[in-house]
Amino acid sequence: MDGSTSRVFSQAFPAWGHLRFMRRRELEEMGFVRDDRLTIECVVNVVLDPVVTAGDAPELDHPPSNILGHLAGLLGDKGTADVTLVVRGEEFAAHRAVLAMRSPVFKAALYGPMKESTDANAGRVAIDGVEPAVFRALLHFIYTDTTAAMDDLDDDDDTAQMIMHLLEAADRYDVERLKLICELMLCKSIAVDTVAATLAMADQHHCQKLKEACIEFLATSKKMEGVMESQGYKKMKLSCPSFMVDLWEIIGRKMTSYSVILNIYARDKD
Repeated sequence: MDGSTSRVFSQAFPAWGHLRFMRRRELEEMGFVRDDRLTIECVVNVVLDPVVTAGDAPELDHPPSNILGHLAGLLGDKGTADVTLVVRGEEFAAHRAVLAMRSPVFKAALYGPMKESTDANAGRVAIDGVEPAVFRALLHFIYTDTTAAMDDLDDDDDTAQMIMHLLEAADRYDVERLKLICELMLCKSIAVDTVAATLAMADQHHCQKLKEACIEFLATSKKMEGVMESQGYKKMKLSCPSFMVDLWEIIGRKMTSYSVILNIYARDKD
């Protein structure tokens, strides 16, 4: 219709219109009045905030957890560290809360009564009885929950020794998951020249699965003479004579020919 006008209603302009009524003659001249009727045409568009229903919402995947990445980023971060661990002169920056969260022993040393006997209050704690390389691997596991720190070891013997020392450190600081991981790794790498030493360590640190694996290896191995000539066996024989008696009895029960084991044991005593 001629003379149509668009208006936008809003909070600023809630109403539109003429201040005074128009005369009938003016409406007739403009063509709005026909056959004694006034017709008004208007188009009303109502704009509301969009409403998204459950069916219209896009499907989004939850982002993967990144908390381990954040914890790993704290490893060695001197800017946020609040304690220094000194291992044979080598210093490791660490965080009390992370150490306490992962190790009950560290928690007692840093927050419990034990802290009075250390320099924990001064921000420095001396670590004895462990090599820096082993402690570095322990600290790496505490922050990352992985044993990736040992991936750089090329020699199998070095790896086996590292795992044994790491198991001892894990047992000492009560990092149970790392201890079990090391125990399972050693179960897969038992050899003639290491089985005796591994068995002695398993008995000392209460690693039942590893102990059973070593005994099974001894009971089924055809290289008993090689085992008896190893340094680990000789050391165990001198340091744990009572354990040796129990060991041979257990192996004897597992072997099909008990007379064979008696001959070996008698020769060993001589």
